[in-house]
Parts: sequence; C-alpha cells; structure tokens
Amino acid sequence: MQSLRLKRKIDHIALALKQQGQSYMSGFSQVDLLHNCITEVGYNHVSLSTTFLNKNISYPIIINAITGGPKLATNINIKLAQLAKELSIPMAVGSQTIALKDSNYKTSFSAIRRVNPKGIFIANLSAKSNVESVYQAVDMLKADAIQLHLNPAQEMVMHEGDREFSGLMENIVHIKEKLDVPIIIKEVGCGISYGAALELKKIGIKIIDIAGLGGTNFTSIEGMRKKYQPIDPGLYSWGIPTAYSLAQVSAIKDLTIIAGGGINRPLDIVKALSMGADYVSMAGLFLNLSHNYTLKESLEFMEKFIKEIKIFTALTGAKDVSSLRKVSKIYKEDIKRHMNREP
Repeated sequence: MQSLRLKRKIDHIALALKQQGQSYMSGFSQVDLLHNCITEVGYNHVSLSTTFLNKNISYPIIINAITGGPKLATNINIKLAQLAKELSIPMAVGSQTIALKDSNYKTSFSAIRRVNPKGIFIANLSAKSNVESVYQAVDMLKADAIQLHLNPAQEMVMHEGDREFSGLMENIVHIKEKLDVPIIIKEVGCGISYGAALELKKIGIKIIDIAGLGGTNFTSIEGMRKKYQPIDPGLYSWGIPTAYSLAQVSAIKDLTIIAGGGINRPLDIVKALSMGADYVSMAGLFLNLSHNYTLKESLEFMEKFIKEIKIFTALTGAKDVSSLRKVSKIYKEDIKRHMNREP
C-alpha cells in the first residue's frame, strides 16, 4: 500500500505539470473591473502588505498545497520554502499522510522549516483524519495552521479512494475542539458553495479556501492515472468555478476567505481581492516555477507578476487591498445568479 501511495504522489506531480489551460474555467471572465482614468494612485504607491494569522506578510498570496513525500517532492518543497521566504508569504504543504504512514518521508515536509525558520507554514491532512494524526502533522512542520482538505470528487474517481464520508462534520468539530492552531477548510478543485460555507461557519470554522474549478483538477488527474474514460465527460469538469464560488461565499460575514483555483494571472488576483477574497492561493504557477526555473528566475518572474498586480490595482483607483473592495465592478449575468444566494 505504501508503494501505491508513493507512486500516486509522483503521478500527481507529473500530471499536474502536464495539466495546462484550465484557468478559463475559473469564471473570472464574468467579472470586469472598471478603468479609473482619473486615478491619483501610481503603482509604486500601491501597498499589498497585510497580515495572516496575526503575522505580517508582504502580499495577500499563499503558496498552496502541492506535494510531499518522494525525493522530487522534497526538492520542490525546499524551493517553494525558499521562494516563500524571499517573498515573505505563507506556504502550505501537500497531504502529509504519506509521512505519517512512513517516517522516512517526514524530511520532505520538515525540511521547509529549516529553510525558513520564521516562515508561516500550513500543515495538510484529510478532514477525515483522527486527532492524533493532526497533532503529528502540525508538529512535523511546527505549523502555524492546518488545512483539512475536502476532496469527495477525487476520492470517488480514485481507484483506491475512500467511498465513506459519514461523520465528516462531526470529525471536524472534534479536531477543532482539541487543536490549538487555526483550521483552514480547503476544497481541492471543486469549490465551496454558500450553503456548505454557512454550515462550516456554524460549527466554528473561521477560514476557508474555496479552491474552485479552473485550477489543478485532481478528479481528472485520478482518471488519467488509471486511463479511465467516463461516459459523461462532465465528471471531469464537476464543481463550482472559483469566481462563482467566491461570489457565493463572500456574502457570509465574519468568514476569512482564501480564493484559489485557476488563479495564475495578476488581473485575476485583483478581481478576486475586489470580490471579497482576503487572500489568494496558487499552486500550479508555483509548481511550474519550482520545477522548471531557478530561484533567481522565479523571483524575477514574481517581481514582474507583483508589479502587474499593483498596476491593475492602481488603474482601478485603489491603493491597497481594503480599498480594492470598493472599486467599481460589472458582473455578467451568469455569475450574478450565484451572488448572495441562500442555500
């Protein structure tokens, strides 16, 4: 079983690197930010700094869960930790189950803390994990928080996946009662609806990562692993597009929202923040950088990337993340149907 888990990790990296061109499904084309021709803000005066888990960060960007375990994953995680350190942004790791099953793989995760001792790191396990496993995952990284991921679509398609989901919410409550670090509930590519987010808030969850349709698609990746051709191709495009999910959950007060899923352009980041996201998470873009480019090249790319975020922000007339919420936007008819909806 362990060799199967390891092979799956390697397959996920290879297939995620090949999986391109799905960001059009994220739904941000349904939102237009209006140009402000009388802006008095130059991009060099735009501030993107904010706080995350009561710690200062330079940008509202999170390197999202990608991988861990095999040597290739270790190298990727180390490069990502270096990038997170230089950019002063948080980083989440991939599922740590492999390291809990075999301690030989712990270094793949714990190495990031040695690279960036003062960094903000987020542990990662299934929301169905037991409390002891969650403790171990957090301790492995000396993590500041933990993502508990929800991936029913992936599990149902995965040949060796879990088919039993009863008691999920009760388990999340139990973990929350025992844990002393924040919990982030995260989807893995199918989005979080208004109704689901509301139920999570009712049990005390304060942070969600919507991880909507348009990003790395683990449902289709699992299908590709086993060369499964569905009768209905809609199986591989199941989910709520990221922008639509964000339009729904942003109506809920006192809920911290991380928007992820197919966000890999500066303009989409500005749109997400304007729509109500507190932070934006990216995995595919950072996986590509860590796998194909040096740290120097990655930093040069991100410098240009962040400059363009600031340019788009300034062109709306906003000078920081909070003022972006107030800029003029036009929502097209399709996404309007997802806004402020009751469950």
